[in-house]
Amino acid sequence: MLFLTNLAIRLGIPQKFAGLAVYGLLAILLALAYWRVNDTAYDRGETDGKKIVQDKWDDDKLQWAKKLAGKEAEYRTKEAALVAAAAADKQEGDRREARIAAQYDRAVNELRRERNARPGGDGRTPAVSLDPATGKPGTCTGGDLYAEDAVAFTGYAAEVERLSKDYAMCWNAYNRARAINNRQ
Repeated sequence: MLFLTNLAIRLGIPQKFAGLAVYGLLAILLALAYWRVNDTAYDRGETDGKKIVQDKWDDDKLQWAKKLAGKEAEYRTKEAALVAAAAADKQEGDRREARIAAQYDRAVNELRRERNARPGGDGRTPAVSLDPATGKPGTCTGGDLYAEDAVAFTGYAAEVERLSKDYAMCWNAYNRARAINNRQ
């Protein structure tokens, strides 16, 4: 301290202000040192904070990856079950379609053999026979239904059968998929 006071006097500062100049210089040096220490601490805190946040982020990502790996295996199992169920439904649907087509073919062949053909009209619109009792056009129902009409109705019946079976198959597939997806 004495050294600094003597230095201040040699620089031309009056002696009564030399102590004040020394204390002012010390205050400035202490302020600079404090600022430098705190600035370094801030930088270190910022760096350390980034590292802490990054470590937490990495831990969260790792835990999510582990959870997802477990879920992925679970979903792959469910997917395999759904694919197998869909393949079984497809095979069953194909067998059902073949059965309906075979029944339709048998029914049509039988109807064409056993039923009378409609008597011809003008070539485009077949005529309807007259009822022998009344002499008016008949209704052609039941056993009196002509072969062409019976085949057409049988085709409608086969289509209704297909649609009702498809509808039931869709509901069964939906319920099976819900059951597979709701399993834990």
